[in-house]
Amino acid sequence: MPVGRDAEKISEVFAAVQYNRTGHPNFMKKLKKYYDKMDLDDFVSEFISNLQIPLTYIEKHAHVENTLQFAAKFIIGLQPPINDENEDEYEEMCPFLQSIFEFLLSHHGSKEVAIRYRVCYFLNMLLDTMGENASIDDDLCNRILQNMMERILDKSPKVRAQAAIALYRLQEPTNKNCPVINVYLFHLAKDPSAEVRRVILAKMAKNKTTLYAAIKRTMDVNDSVRKMAYLFISRITVKSLTISQREKLLNNGLQDTSEIIRKCVREILIPSWLRYYDKNYLNLLKAIDAEHAADTAILALDCLFKYGINFFINSYKFINGKIKIIFFRNAEIGTLIEQLPIDDTKFVPIDKISSEVVLYWRCLAEFLKKENLTDEFERIMPELSPFCAYIKTYMKSIDDKQSNTYEVITQQFILLQLFEMVKIYDLADEMGRRTLRELILETLQTNYCTEKITECIVQYFETVVPDVNSRVSSLVEVISEIRMPTKINVMVPMSEDERHERKMKRAKLGMQLLEMEDKEYSAIQEKNYALAQEICQNIKVLREEIENLSKEAEVVDLQPSQNVCEEKSDPETMVHCLTIMYSMMQSKTITSLSPTLRTLMDSIALPFMAIQHNNEYVIRLALKCVGLCSLIDKELAKKYFMLYFVYISESNSEEVWVAAAEVIFDLLLKYGFEHFNIAAQEEEDSTTSKKGKAVRLFSEQEEDINVNDKEISCDNGNVNNVLKALMALLDSQLKKLQSVATEGLCKLILHKRISSHSLITQLLILWHNPIAKENTFLSQCLCTFFKLYIEKVPESQSILEEAYLPTLKSLVNAPDLSILQEIDPLRVSEVIINLTCYGISNTYSIHNQLTYTILCEILKIDSEVPIDILVKSLKMLDVHLDGENLKNDVLKALDDVEEKLDNSGEKRLLKYIYEFRNKVNTPGVNVHETSDNSGNLSNPENAEVVEIADENMDQQEEKSDESMKEA
Repeated sequence: MPVGRDAEKISEVFAAVQYNRTGHPNFMKKLKKYYDKMDLDDFVSEFISNLQIPLTYIEKHAHVENTLQFAAKFIIGLQPPINDENEDEYEEMCPFLQSIFEFLLSHHGSKEVAIRYRVCYFLNMLLDTMGENASIDDDLCNRILQNMMERILDKSPKVRAQAAIALYRLQEPTNKNCPVINVYLFHLAKDPSAEVRRVILAKMAKNKTTLYAAIKRTMDVNDSVRKMAYLFISRITVKSLTISQREKLLNNGLQDTSEIIRKCVREILIPSWLRYYDKNYLNLLKAIDAEHAADTAILALDCLFKYGINFFINSYKFINGKIKIIFFRNAEIGTLIEQLPIDDTKFVPIDKISSEVVLYWRCLAEFLKKENLTDEFERIMPELSPFCAYIKTYMKSIDDKQSNTYEVITQQFILLQLFEMVKIYDLADEMGRRTLRELILETLQTNYCTEKITECIVQYFETVVPDVNSRVSSLVEVISEIRMPTKINVMVPMSEDERHERKMKRAKLGMQLLEMEDKEYSAIQEKNYALAQEICQNIKVLREEIENLSKEAEVVDLQPSQNVCEEKSDPETMVHCLTIMYSMMQSKTITSLSPTLRTLMDSIALPFMAIQHNNEYVIRLALKCVGLCSLIDKELAKKYFMLYFVYISESNSEEVWVAAAEVIFDLLLKYGFEHFNIAAQEEEDSTTSKKGKAVRLFSEQEEDINVNDKEISCDNGNVNNVLKALMALLDSQLKKLQSVATEGLCKLILHKRISSHSLITQLLILWHNPIAKENTFLSQCLCTFFKLYIEKVPESQSILEEAYLPTLKSLVNAPDLSILQEIDPLRVSEVIINLTCYGISNTYSIHNQLTYTILCEILKIDSEVPIDILVKSLKMLDVHLDGENLKNDVLKALDDVEEKLDNSGEKRLLKYIYEFRNKVNTPGVNVHETSDNSGNLSNPENAEVVEIADENMDQQEEKSDESMKEA
């Protein structure tokens, strides 16, 4: 044993180092003297006795951190330095360090959480302090691995997190069977603690497997975990990700509900990708495939333009002053403009335009316009009339060029973006407005006007032609011209001047061809095969151009037709016409069904609503068009409302089902059930049905009924089935139809069009259904609905109380093979109780009523709900019984419950009754602590991966007619 004086000196050193770190070097020298002076075993014993004190504190404190850091540096400082010349050669470990490791590993399984936590913490600190090129003995490494593998399964999440950190230096990224990485992946997917998942993402090595796991964590329920997942991905080159992964990461990250995540993506992830491409924005757009992920590319560019420039300006703001700030901003914007390949005319040459270029051009122009940078905007955007002429020129180039399918898609995308750029102009130029009007009407009559282009230009046509009657008249004329052309294409022979011009151009290209062939020959002689291949490709292009010019071309001109053309009704034509009508009808300025619109509906919408029609896309558009007309004409809505149910029941197309369901819900939101003579209270039907049902027998006199009649009345036979039909859609196996039905019913409840505890029961079960794991939209929709339901619907609390027992009974009575068997009824009970707690309803009456309901159900002889679920639910309630009689009744019922539990052998449940009895006797004392006082609004069955939507009330409570118009 060391002498008492040396022991005191060591203790004094440990006591002194806890206050600050500046004196640590001097104290290390003092402690080193005692180490050299004393016997090793004695020093180790005294050192460990002092080290044990900070190892018993679980709380994070500066004194504890300082002491442990000092101890770690001192211990590692005694280890001989690594020889740089023989890095792979193992240096024998210092006996003192070995003793410390032995001590830590022998105490990692202590009963005290604080000790287990600090042992893992200090072990990690030692491994960190050893340096980058440190190595340890295989046996010691295996012991650390084995012990920390035990601790990563600890019941305390703090201990598991520290064990995960302690393991990170034992990873082998190149080993596919690395035990550390395997246990990391397991806990990353399964550990309920967000801190453990976050720490693993921070420490996990990077390889293909861990990258895939990190991508999945970008959908984690916890903000800090999602942020760490994006940080993990930002440290990996963008080339390691597939195009779809890049697009999904940007789209989800930039639209995340948390500002922390959005900031991380726009300030760290996207700039890191841009740096990889040497700040070339066009190459970045190619990396995320702008053509097929335009919305995501636009979000990314907006962030780079807005936050990127503003970030640099803010960093210079306090250093260089105002003049420097303006100069830096102009220089940065100048760099953005330089990447746009425009010529002196402010246009991108037709032969240089591409999907990435046109999208970059559009986003840059929108940014400059939004920032009121007029001079810079005018550098890249011409006047409106020349721009319209540019679009015409591009469309003519499409006509002149023979393109394959992929090229056609690209051309249509470019054309769409050019029309999106038209929206940037303010239309103050009357000449430009007229030119644009003519361009839109001409474009609508072309063959390359896709559905997206049609929607874009028809909706913007409202701004170009504000007058409703004039606008509708022009578009109806276009539809008539498309279906029954009054002009035909006539081929006009080429003039002599045009022939001469083509001949000169052909000769010029021939000279270029000869030069190219000479260059190709020289490159082959010099064995520069890469250059020769490139020249060969250019030669092919030249030969195609010469061949095209050699053909006798003819000019296409539109001339009045001499013969009456037959009205077109092929699917392609009808889709185009119905798309124009649908886009036109979405205008808020159209508030009534004029004779022109009614005639249009009768001519192109109603005839193609027949279920027998062989093109489901035409039927879907026709249904939507008639639905929009019904939103502005209540009698028309009443006439065709029940017809939409026929499409759900008899059609074979999922798209038709979805379209019909959307129209039904929008009409109900707009007019309510009463307008269609339907009782909104589904419970009334269920109660009256108990009296008995009469079956109407078939009669031969009904054979003369016309089964093709469009109008279907809402008689009493239909009334009872409408709500049941809508609720039945919640169980649909089709994800999209189920989502539409869920959203529609939720909106009906929030708009107080319907009030039904059985519907709430169905929604609660659907919310907990494992199916919600696979349907993110459904999960978010239900999560947001229940959050808004308890806030905005006054009677929500009483309805949830009514739905309590039916919900539990539905779950426990589910068939053995039903997926509902996977739902925990106690979990559902907890959610309902949390949704009705005092913190939300500001009243104890609901929980008081639930107390009576649960106690009565427990005491029933033939109760369908298992008694353990009901008893455990009691302790979750917040009860406050005002009257003594009420309290005595409850206490008497609790005595009966205790007696029943004693007699039935369920004594294990008595502790829950005792807890609840204490609540009744001492109101205000909350024995049960829930994890979320405001109600658990995350997906109950999918707390790992589902991102929680936090949409505001305005998004959910949009007007019913706008809802249809945004379908």
